[in-house]
Amino acid sequence: MRPRVLAFVLLGLLPGCGAGGPESSAPEGDPSTSEDLAQSEMLKLELMLADRRSATLVQRSGPSSWSAAFAPDGSLIRDGVGEIQGRDALHEAFMSDIQSGAVAALEWLPDRAEVSRDGVLGYTVGQYATLGVDSAGVRTVERGTYVRIWERQPDGEWKVDIEIRTPTGEPEADTPPAGELEP
Repeated sequence: MRPRVLAFVLLGLLPGCGAGGPESSAPEGDPSTSEDLAQSEMLKLELMLADRRSATLVQRSGPSSWSAAFAPDGSLIRDGVGEIQGRDALHEAFMSDIQSGAVAALEWLPDRAEVSRDGVLGYTVGQYATLGVDSAGVRTVERGTYVRIWERQPDGEWKVDIEIRTPTGEPEADTPPAGELEP
């Protein structure tokens, strides 16, 4: 894990995010402050769209396209599994879950995004649902929350550095209606 991302995870914040922070010390009406705020809001929107686009890609192309949103050395941290690092390893692990029936479908929807003042790092937080089949052949759905930490690539595209999923309970029997996470 890169030191910059590790520091972000450990501190639980991005420099310059949120109202009332150090960036708010400029006099009210200062054009640079309103320009900075507008730029920050645009970057948040851009990041929300990147997360939604990756969810839409999975819905259209199937779960095997999930790892495309990750940086080459990106990681997934999942309850009961630990950390899986590297896009290729992520793809292999996810394909193994699909082949075993543990994952038949994956849906997620970001609730909010924040972006660092320099526009290089950001995160999205949202809800996910994973449809699968347990060892007894019963269809199950796991629901939870996720955090995705993103880094802007040199070409301007956002890629996931780390995704952390936390289930909100034990997997439930039955399946969610299609598009259950839709707003």
